[in-house]
Amino acid sequence: WLAPEAENAHHFREKNMTTTFKQIALTTKNYITTITLNTKYNLFNPTLFSELSSAVHHVQNNPNDTRVIVLQNSANSQFFSAGLDLKAYASLFGGGGGSAQNDSTTPPPPKGDLMRTIQEMQDTVKQFRTKVDVPVLASIDGNVIGAGLDLISFCDMRFATKRSTVSLRETKMGIVADLGSIQRLANVVGNGRMRLMAFTGNDFDANWCKEAHLFDEVYQDRQSLEMHVQQVASDIASNSPLTVQGTKRMINFSEDHTLEQSLEMVRVWNSAFLKSEDLREAVMSFLQKRKPQFRNRF
Repeated sequence: WLAPEAENAHHFREKNMTTTFKQIALTTKNYITTITLNTKYNLFNPTLFSELSSAVHHVQNNPNDTRVIVLQNSANSQFFSAGLDLKAYASLFGGGGGSAQNDSTTPPPPKGDLMRTIQEMQDTVKQFRTKVDVPVLASIDGNVIGAGLDLISFCDMRFATKRSTVSLRETKMGIVADLGSIQRLANVVGNGRMRLMAFTGNDFDANWCKEAHLFDEVYQDRQSLEMHVQQVASDIASNSPLTVQGTKRMINFSEDHTLEQSLEMVRVWNSAFLKSEDLREAVMSFLQKRKPQFRNRF
């Protein structure tokens, strides 16, 4: 049985899955929202950027439905993402150079147009860290190239199959990586490894990524990967959403600030939000030896 508002929210999710998205699928079950990149190569083009933003807006507009996000590629693709769709942005890049481009009388696009497009791309991928309060888990089964690496670098955790590889491929394409991977990977894999990835543009296998802490765990096959990620997601979803979201904010804040600033921030946070309904429920459920029923309320 569903209350009227819950039933309407359920139908709203189905409507978005079937009528809105072309390149992703969005499902929500048991407070876990799964965003599936759903094409053969999962190339980053205007449609994919737009749909990822729509998925984030859906989560933001339905805050009681989602406590954790799983970001994955479909089982039908060997790519988590093959990177930026260069054909889709050929006009902005001026056609790519070469003799044919030199003979063209078509003027290049204004540099301001390209800067705005790059900023829109940056805003889309970084929002999984800056605008999404719930944890985001990347479930990777295949190759991650270019913009795909930018995307997973903004996720909170990354899990992958043994066949998965990553490549910060922009260098080989004559592009300075500009969607966040250079800035984020230094904190994840260390400055030296980030430079190795950025300067060479080479492929790095799952074992290397695990040793470099880019992948938190590596699994033999997709079935094992999905089972583990769902278990982690379920464990997160069972906790107080207010506490989990506050914890994510404190972790993110501490990455960009000093120790003293971070400790002050958590003092302020707990002073404002510690006495929540979720805290009272956690205490009562412990005393009554039952499973807590968190309602995401202060």
